[in-house]
Amino acid sequence: MGYDTDELLELSLKAIEENNCLFIDDIIAFLPCSRATFYNHGLDKLDDIKEGIWKNRAAARHKQNQRWAVSGNATLEVSLRKLIGTPEERRTLSQSYQDITSDGERLGSQIPLEDLTIEELEVLKKLHAKRSTRIAAAGED
Repeated sequence: MGYDTDELLELSLKAIEENNCLFIDDIIAFLPCSRATFYNHGLDKLDDIKEGIWKNRAAARHKQNQRWAVSGNATLEVSLRKLIGTPEERRTLSQSYQDITSDGERLGSQIPLEDLTIEELEVLKKLHAKRSTRIAAAGED
């Protein structure tokens, strides 16, 4: 059966509003077409559908945050704080924080080659050769 994109869009928007859909698959459950048909019509890319889902998600987050704030449950309160807190607060609350950006700084040190002695350059040359050999050997596996 052929489906009209505009008709599917209208049904999708109705499903989002009436059923508080938070995900694309939630919408598809209320449509007369298959998942493949939904995607083939490009409905997942339409701003109207994205906006409807976003509004439902924002409302759900707000309700959840309100419940968490008054729950008296420490785990929920910490979770809420991680969601709404500053980056510093999130780092403080995190049990396994790892800085993978180094605040934009380059990892490792940069030593100007002209500052190295001949002996230090020879050591670097040997280390580079050893590393290249290991990389080549690993590629042969």
